[in-house]
Amino acid sequence: MTIVNGLHHFPLPRVRAVIEQVTARGAALFVAEGFTRSFWRASALGPAIGLGWAANPLLCQRGGLVKALLSGPMPLLTATGLWDWIASAMRIHEGAEIVALGRAVAPGYRWEHGVVGYPPWGRAVWVRGLPPDPDLRPPA
Repeated sequence: MTIVNGLHHFPLPRVRAVIEQVTARGAALFVAEGFTRSFWRASALGPAIGLGWAANPLLCQRGGLVKALLSGPMPLLTATGLWDWIASAMRIHEGAEIVALGRAVAPGYRWEHGVVGYPPWGRAVWVRGLPPDPDLRPPA
């Protein structure tokens, strides 16, 4: 099985290439994306990201003070994170788009997708492509 959590960083032709490579090996594919194509839904990750950003210097074994000094007050890191969030929310691939590519590339696979909610208002997208059951294939 191949698990992917970053397809939103790639244009659809590259996503298709990933699907082609995985299905050519006969492997299953699972895609998880943290939100749908919605700034509102994407903002649900904000509290968790903020908590992780604040806790990281306190929980690391070495260099906590340096991490706090470098990551806390640097507006460039905050701006970079904000830009990544905006770009990701704009480029996220919906489950139906990935399934359509999967069905075009590997029609023998079973393709499914869905959305799972998480607090406070988030919605994560999942897609899975399962290879044909070898027991159901006709003999060669």
